[in-house]
Amino acid sequence: MANEFVFYKKDIENIFVSLVFEELQNDYGDAMCNGVTSSILENSTLSDEKKRFLKKKLSEVVRKSAYMITKNGFQVNLNNINSGVMTANAGDSAQFLFVSRAILAGYNCSNVDVRSSRYDAVIDYKGMIFKVQVKGISGSTVSFKDRDRGGRGIDTHNNRNIGKRITADDCDIYVAVDKQVGLCYIIPMVDIDKWDDDAIKSVNVKQLEQYLENWNEIERLYEMRS
Repeated sequence: MANEFVFYKKDIENIFVSLVFEELQNDYGDAMCNGVTSSILENSTLSDEKKRFLKKKLSEVVRKSAYMITKNGFQVNLNNINSGVMTANAGDSAQFLFVSRAILAGYNCSNVDVRSSRYDAVIDYKGMIFKVQVKGISGSTVSFKDRDRGGRGIDTHNNRNIGKRITADDCDIYVAVDKQVGLCYIIPMVDIDKWDDDAIKSVNVKQLEQYLENWNEIERLYEMRS
């Protein structure tokens, strides 16, 4: 179809994905939510007493989460903004998502407006300031290296245009935000500084599961500095 009608293959795939998820959305309801809740409990090692205690709360969060699943996560570019502009806006959205999540989690967190900064936000935790760099991810990999500068008239071999490695000198915490569902990987850069240059270029999120929604990493950094 892409060849016949002169469309990008990726655009055709995205249309099909959207249409199938629309069909799935029609199935959203009590039966689906109850089935997901039951499946979770049946495959849990919790005691029957704990399952009964948890069931109501679990049902409530499953209903909300199942709705997001059948929508394929957060809605993206509903107004068909130019792809270049949308890429920049999506980067900002990840930054604001993290700041909102941090505030909701109870942290004193603020956005940094100066775009030339090597960090995007700051967290004031127990009087100690932590610099945070935020990157949005849409796939299953994270890179601890800036993108190379490219485009017409740019010398891609010049050192000034080659993406630099992100280190603890740039930020204290690197946060990878999954733009599809808002999950945050909260990663102290002191841990990543130990990795070699090749290892940090493309890291599968499975290697970072210990940092997934692990807000306690902020406390660990605080204790390391204290």
